[in-house]
Amino acid sequence: MVLFKLKSSISPLASIVSVSCALLSGAALADTLVFDITKNSVDDYGEESVQMETRQGNLSIYALGLDEKQLQMLMSAKPGQCLSIRSPNAMQADNGFYVIDDIERIDVVACQATAPRGGAADALGCVLKNGKTVMVSDLYGQPTYQYGSAAKVELTLPGTHTGSKFTKGTQMFAGGGASYLQFTNKNYSYVIYSGIGKGWDFEGLLIYKNDKQIGYQRCKEVPNLLEQVDFDAINAPMDEENYFIGPPG
Repeated sequence: MVLFKLKSSISPLASIVSVSCALLSGAALADTLVFDITKNSVDDYGEESVQMETRQGNLSIYALGLDEKQLQMLMSAKPGQCLSIRSPNAMQADNGFYVIDDIERIDVVACQATAPRGGAADALGCVLKNGKTVMVSDLYGQPTYQYGSAAKVELTLPGTHTGSKFTKGTQMFAGGGASYLQFTNKNYSYVIYSGIGKGWDFEGLLIYKNDKQIGYQRCKEVPNLLEQVDFDAINAPMDEENYFIGPPG
């Protein structure tokens, strides 16, 4: 059951005041972004908000500010569809979340691959200290994880593993931070991790079973695994369950 109410009609005077305030506050802040939906369930909605997951980040939209057409459009949006949302205010992600209080227009649009910055590499990887190679290719299209050697590729994700999931994430630490790419297959996660903090740094592969780290391998020679790629353009949603991911030890 949807618990929020739709926006009531506004008097002409209130409309004039609203428009005047918008002009005074600077309409130049108006913003339009396209969101590629990965999950949209009414069960996830709050009492006053529409909540959905997209490749660009999680959306939280103030529902009491929506008219009936806008609400129905959001509720009927399906994974794989893209929504163009226009707001009178600038929309910026905060920790992987877009919080949108006011919407002027919503349109269903064709999904397009996010264009990486000029010169950005479309793959990354390294030779690990155990002699195996880890690589992620087609970062801005259909990212694929591979692990193994020239003689034998031991694991490919997604490959035939239809239940696999790919996310990206960032972390902040005292004295540094980290970025990572995570491929999850059932209860195992394979994380390409690049980070630095007080007294440590790590470039390489972390392996988890559920939330427990069960192995890791450092790269032999790589200054920064993610330095040559456009992290924002990588075709993956932000990971919001990264509480257990971290450097070895």
